[in-house]
Amino acid sequence: MEPTPSLLPTFDQPMSEIRLLYLGKRLVVGVAIVRNFSEEAEGKLVQKRKLLILQRSATEDAYPFMYEIPGGHVEEEDNSLFATVRRETLEETGLIVKRITGEFEGFEYETKKGITVQLNFFVEVEPEGDAPPQVQINPEEHQAYAWVSLQDNLEAFPMTSSMTAVVNDALKLMQDI
Repeated sequence: MEPTPSLLPTFDQPMSEIRLLYLGKRLVVGVAIVRNFSEEAEGKLVQKRKLLILQRSATEDAYPFMYEIPGGHVEEEDNSLFATVRRETLEETGLIVKRITGEFEGFEYETKKGITVQLNFFVEVEPEGDAPPQVQINPEEHQAYAWVSLQDNLEAFPMTSSMTAVVNDALKLMQDI
């Protein structure tokens, strides 16, 4: 499972080198999982690209019930950002990252623990083909999930303003990946 070559110079470096780029800041990854779905529209079978979003658990301290893309904090045992992407995807969705296909704009935010930088990636997950992946959310962190496209009413999925921007960016950019 090799990362996309264009990302290698920056994000497959050892975490010690990545941390130097973000001194004094906590690092998290956001994972945009995109899949093709076959749907019937006007009597025809059409392909639609959709993005996975998760609803935070009611018991979460921060932003309960809000939707987000999967992701989480870089941990000490993660030897690269790719390792974090793979670990967080598996922990939060039960899905296995097959390939990281790109990156897109992240953002910074402040918490009780300090300034955090979120770095966002597009990924492909197993299985391939027309079958939708079998999402298994972690009930300690999330309580629901949805596959959304540009045609969906995103207002039905409450999100922070920063996450709304991330999801909108991912939905627009995923057409090109």
